[in-house]
Amino acid sequence: MADDAFASLENASAQCPTPRVPLFIIFPQDARALEEPKKLIVDVIPELEREYEELMRELEKEQAEVTEIEAGDQDYLNELKATIAEQK
Repeated sequence: MADDAFASLENASAQCPTPRVPLFIIFPQDARALEEPKKLIVDVIPELEREYEELMRELEKEQAEVTEIEAGDQDYLNELKATIAEQK
C-alpha cells in the first residue's frame, strides 16, 4: 500500500517536464517520516493475512456444519426447537 503511494508519486514525477529527481531527495523529511509507518505496515500485514486465512477456514467449517444440520432430520430438529421453546 505504501509502496503503491510511492510508485504513484514516482510516476507523477516522471511525467513532470523538469529533470527527474528522486522524491526522497526532494522530500527527505517526508521520506524519513514515512519509514516508521511503512515498517509497521510491513510487520502487521503478514499477521493480518494469517488471521484472515484462519477466519476463512473457520467459516468454511461452520458453513459445512450448517449444511449438515439443514440436511438432517427436520422433524427431529423441530422437536428440539419445541423442547427448547418450552424450557424458556
